[in-house]
Amino acid sequence: MGEFFSDLKSALGRRMLWHVVRRNDLLGLAGQLTYFFLLFFFPFLIFLVSLTGLVVGRPEAGLKSLFETLAGLVPSDAQRLVADYVDRTLRSASGGALVLGILGTLWLGQAAAISITKAANRSYRIQETRPFWGAAWLE
Repeated sequence: MGEFFSDLKSALGRRMLWHVVRRNDLLGLAGQLTYFFLLFFFPFLIFLVSLTGLVVGRPEAGLKSLFETLAGLVPSDAQRLVADYVDRTLRSASGGALVLGILGTLWLGQAAAISITKAANRSYRIQETRPFWGAAWLE
């Protein structure tokens, strides 16, 4: 086991870390992915909660049990923020909120997919050639 750690230490030297972090713009790509996924989260919640409010008769009980289940996984401040957001959306559930949630989810999900494609292409050093993704305008 000692050989493994010494080999790992020699493989993960300063030069390799410098190459990964600076040359591949690792921190920039990680920030872009995080931004798009956090931005994607709230329209997706609007979509789910609006759909639940329109389809299920009393969705509050199901959502309450879901938040109780997630209590151990999510920090209390984040849980309170999302619970308040879901409660407000649930009280004003309408067809317009559902359409807004669907459109926002699709739009921001597409942006998140493009950022994933860009990060994967950069890490594997592949040039994007498909015009469908439109990755050329992101560079």
